[in-house]
Amino acid sequence: MPLRATTHPAKSDEVGVSFWMGDCERFVRVDVPRAQLMALGSSAVYSPGGDILTFEQHREEAERIASAKYDGGGYHDYANSRVVVLAPTDWMQLSEYRQGRSRPLEQPTVAL
Repeated sequence: MPLRATTHPAKSDEVGVSFWMGDCERFVRVDVPRAQLMALGSSAVYSPGGDILTFEQHREEAERIASAKYDGGGYHDYANSRVVVLAPTDWMQLSEYRQGRSRPLEQPTVAL
C-alpha cells in the first residue's frame, strides 16, 4: 500500500531529518540521513534550520522515494513502528530514472 504524506512537521537532529507518512493502518517514520542532506545542499556544519530547509526543498522527492521503497518492502519492522531509511542509492535511482525519462524522443544508436 503506498504511503501518504501527513501534515506532521519534520524533525531534525545530528543524525538527519525524520518525518512521518501513513499507510492507512499506521504511521511510518522516514529518515533522511545527514550525509544525504549534505549531498542535497545542506551545510556540513549541523544546523537544524538548515537541514529542515534543505529537506523541505526535496520533500516531494523524499515522499515518492519512501513510498516506492515501502511498497517494495524496504523498511525496518519494529514492535511498535516501521521505519524507512532513504539511502543515497535510493536518491541516485530517482535521478537515473529522471535522466532516462527526460529524453523520451531520443533514439538508441545502432551500430551498422
